[in-house]
Amino acid sequence: MKTVDTHTHLLSRDVRFDRLFDKIAVRFFARNLGVDPTALKDRPWETYVQAMAEAVRNSTYIEKTCLFGVDSRVDARGRETHRDRTVCAGNSDVIEVAHRYP
Repeated sequence: MKTVDTHTHLLSRDVRFDRLFDKIAVRFFARNLGVDPTALKDRPWETYVQAMAEAVRNSTYIEKTCLFGVDSRVDARGRETHRDRTVCAGNSDVIEVAHRYP
């Protein structure tokens, strides 16, 4: 039995690579994911999800991964105070990806 302790975070469905920094960084991010930068810019969530699933499927060492969403920040009363548009993904998105790529 082999165990690799790893996890990954799901991008937000609302992610857009349209800020100046993003327009520069998306090429490097795409290269690390092994995807076309144009596809990542045009369809960021879907491109990322497919690349992540393919990386796990093709891995020699990883058989499974634990996928996490990232919550937004809330105050003491439970009111949302900040939602990062890059990485805030809800449970429904995580469940959808898990069902699509069991």
